[in-house]
Amino acid sequence: MMNILIIDDHPVVLDGTKTLLQDLANVQIETEQDCAAVLSRMDTDTFQLFLIDINMKPINGIQLSEMIKKKQADALIILYTGYELSDYYELLIEKKLTVYYQS
Repeated sequence: MMNILIIDDHPVVLDGTKTLLQDLANVQIETEQDCAAVLSRMDTDTFQLFLIDINMKPINGIQLSEMIKKKQADALIILYTGYELSDYYELLIEKKLTVYYQS
């Protein structure tokens, strides 16, 4: 069983993403709107995959990814955004994060 945590500050996107993935076999999906709560949840819950919206406040998805990696180095993280991804290229490269892009 793979545990996935979807993190997005927009409830409609969060629920929609969960709905899209809920029929996958051997997958347990949890959601979180509060970035600060993610790190607390990691103390009690184990997640193998994190789907994170890049554009959140006060902690953005890139910053949250770094925090997650410090707590769980083997975590798989997928960053997504509804905005132009090229706006984030420099920061992603600076942070040495791998980017997968599909237009």
